[in-house]
Amino acid sequence: MTLLDVRFSDWIQRGFALFVNHALLLFMSGLVALVITALTLGLLAGPMLAGLAMMVLTLMDGRMAAPTINDLFRGFDHVKTTIPVTVALYVIWLAVMLVVWLPGPGFVLGAVLASVGGSTAVMTVFHLVARHVTPRESAGAWWALFKANWGPLLGFYLLATLLGSIGVYALVIGLAVTFPLYMCMMGQAYAAIVKQSVEL
Repeated sequence: MTLLDVRFSDWIQRGFALFVNHALLLFMSGLVALVITALTLGLLAGPMLAGLAMMVLTLMDGRMAAPTINDLFRGFDHVKTTIPVTVALYVIWLAVMLVVWLPGPGFVLGAVLASVGGSTAVMTVFHLVARHVTPRESAGAWWALFKANWGPLLGFYLLATLLGSIGVYALVIGLAVTFPLYMCMMGQAYAAIVKQSVEL
């Protein structure tokens, strides 16, 4: 299993720069994705993640025409493959709700579970749209990579999740800023990890 060179600051800085350079597009796309996800009670979370992931990858590539907000809906091309991701996100959310009520370290365990589970799901989506692999293949590969590199990846996942969830305190508008920022950071991490890993 590949031992990764996890570069926290580089991935976060590149993600932040990508977001700043395309802030209006990513803000509007994030807002639409969050509203659709909320109105469908999370049922369309997978396609919305896929649409944002494709937009981020296109912006990172630089050789392709810049996406528009309409490209968010290309995520519906991946409805079938993202169903397991949507189900996994439901399960993670329920598990976190149960764990945080445990006495003692419940809150910390919940934060770790939300970060690792959510970030693995997002990395799986990036892999699905970029390589057109099956959800089982992708999730299995990412989980194996996490186990082999759990220390540095846990640190990155926790930091990225913290930065991406700050917007919760400003409700939908805040999340429309910080969630696309999170996707940009995860996209940079995805691209760097794929270059290093023979498993992906």
